[in-house]
Amino acid sequence: MLMLRPCDAESLRDAAAFEAIFESQRRAWRGSAEGVMADAQIYAQPWGFCLEDVHVPFAFGMEPRTGLSQFAWRKKSQSDCPTAKRVHDNAGHYSLPIRYMRDILKDLISS
Repeated sequence: MLMLRPCDAESLRDAAAFEAIFESQRRAWRGSAEGVMADAQIYAQPWGFCLEDVHVPFAFGMEPRTGLSQFAWRKKSQSDCPTAKRVHDNAGHYSLPIRYMRDILKDLISS
């Protein structure tokens, strides 16, 4: 059984947020299954660039229960990358854009 992280499950209890995510997923699958699978593969392999080379603002999201190694990676990555504008603890794949969309867009617009 596939389980959502608690922060994502909580965010998706909002009907409007759930509907937006569901519609986004529906459109992605309608476009092509190959595209959806290619996106999934991106998460499972090295990105091919260093975070230090990113020159646009971005946000980190991390649920604390994911483990010390990922938490340490996030802290190191944040210190290595001056364009990391925000760190959002207790945020996951769905909850980061749902909870922090305005902050993320504000950072992008102001850069």
